[in-house]
Formats: sequence, structure tokens, C-alpha cells
Amino acid sequence: CGVMDLPHIQKQVNYKLDSIKEGHLAIYGSSGTGKSTLVQTIFYVIAQKNSPLKFNSFIIDFNGGSLIGLSKMPHCARYVTGESENKVNEVLSTIGQIITDRRAKFVEANCANYESYLETGGQDMPIILAVIDNYASFREKMYKCEDLLVQHIAAARACGIYFIITGSSKGAIYYKVTDHI
Repeated sequence: CGVMDLPHIQKQVNYKLDSIKEGHLAIYGSSGTGKSTLVQTIFYVIAQKNSPLKFNSFIIDFNGGSLIGLSKMPHCARYVTGESENKVNEVLSTIGQIITDRRAKFVEANCANYESYLETGGQDMPIILAVIDNYASFREKMYKCEDLLVQHIAAARACGIYFIITGSSKGAIYYKVTDHI
């Protein structure tokens, strides 16, 4: 999906993000270092390679609307900002319902997880990217939802739902969240 800079060995290498194998992603960096730009790049690369039937997203933007451009893409199922606690709760509830529905479908298909479902020929289940941009702000405003979010992140990967969470430092993202990344 891009080039990874390895300054300690003065080298750049091609890098491809494989969410199914690697899982969730935390992006750390101080303000203005390109966290939201990296999220947009990942989104656009996945969207370019997959139709909305194969790739959907839920975006929770607590970074002043920096990801609003993604809301216009047909792959974006829902875009919300930190302005509305109810809308953020709706997105988290929707993700929880998708996890429940997919688990039931896996049982029906005698599959353990999303990857095995795809291996058995399942094609009716898009990969889902769930983004929380600026976790510290999310946590400050949505602290009541944090335990639910942790449960979703713990279960999501097996269901083909992959979280990308941005923060200014590792400490800015709740340790129970980073335990699952």
C-alpha cells in the first residue's frame, strides 16, 4: 500500500497492509505528522481494489472533520464526528450487531472465523474498516462506551472487522484497546 521508511538502516521498503493476517492497526504520532492522511491513504487503496460489496467502513472522526472526505465514498457506511454522542453510540451498536450476525453465519457455515468463511467460498461478507481518529478525544467524550469498544475490538478481527485507531502516543490509547491490536 506504500513505502515504509526505515531510517535506522537508511532504507525504504515496499509495504503492504494485510488486515486479515495482521489485524487491527494503531497509528501514533504528534499533531500534524500525517496520521489522518495515512488513514485516508489506506482507505483509498482498499476502496480502489474493492467495490462497496467487498469493502465497507465506519468512521468515527474526533479530529475536527479531517476524514470527512471519506464520507462521500460509496464504501463509507457511516461517518460521524464527536459532535453527537448518540450517533457514535449508533455506530458502535451497529458494529456490535454485525459481529453478532457474522458469528451466527459462521456457525451456520461451520467456520471458525472470517478467514475460514472466505476460504470455504463465502463471498457475501465485505471486509469492514472501523476508524477512530483521535482516540484521546474519543475517550474524553465517550468514556461510557469504552468497555463496549474494547469488547468489539476483541471480537471484531475474527469477524472481518478491522479497527484503525489514531493517537498522539501509545499512552493516548487505552491499554485495554492496545491489548487487542
